[in-house]
Parts: sequence; structure tokens; C-alpha cells
Amino acid sequence: MSKGVSEIVATVLMILMVSTIGMGVFIYSMGYFSGITSARYETNRMEINAIKENFRVVDAIIENRTACAVKLAVYNYGEVRVDLAAMYVNGIPFSVSPTSIEPRQTAWFNGTYAGSITEGLWKVRIVSQKGSAYDEAFTVEG
Repeated sequence: MSKGVSEIVATVLMILMVSTIGMGVFIYSMGYFSGITSARYETNRMEINAIKENFRVVDAIIENRTACAVKLAVYNYGEVRVDLAAMYVNGIPFSVSPTSIEPRQTAWFNGTYAGSITEGLWKVRIVSQKGSAYDEAFTVEG
């Protein structure tokens, strides 16, 4: 009779162990997949906010002496505030002060570079903190 009881106890213990391991794997996978879902949601939200940013250069003042200075009038025609963070001229990063532009407003975005850039075609790129970019080309003469 004791032999039959030990088989029942062994079966119950085995079922409990398998259930516990299965529940642990289930809980771990739920945490893992919810982390992936959260990361995907955050990425989509950032992309949507970047899409809502719409801005363009409406005027420019370029000074090319011993140091270069570029002053751009930027108009925000989007639905959200634009925080401009970077300026590049022909791929060269300019030193800028971050500028915020509210919807339907224009603001000056200034950049400086310690060196000199040759005359000719200047490809200017301004970039927002959310990653949106606007490119414009200017012909600069002596």
C-alpha cells in the first residue's frame, strides 16, 4: 500500500514542478514581450512627432570672413513647436544656440564656424531635436 501512495505523491510533485516552471517561463516571456511592445510604441510616437514638424528657411544672411556666420530665418508651418538643434554647411557642423519656434512663427537660427568656407554653392542643413531636417542651397559670392 505504501508503494501506491509514493507513486501518487511523486506524480503530484512532478505536476507541481512542471506547472511552476511553466508559470515562470510564461511570466518572463510576458515581461519580455511587453518591453518590446513599449519600445515599439515609443519609437512610433517619436516618428509621428517628427512627421508633425514642418519648417523651412525663408531668409538667410551669410557672412564669410575669417569666421563664418550664418543667420537663417526659419518659419514653422507645422502643428507642433520645433526645437532646432544643429546646423551644417557643406557637411561642416556649425556652433549654434538651440532655438524654439512655435507653430506659425518665424525665428532666427544663428550658427558660427571658426574657419572659412570657399565661395560657391553652400548646402545648408538644419536639424531639429526630434530628427527632422531641412536642406537649402545658397550661392555665395565674394
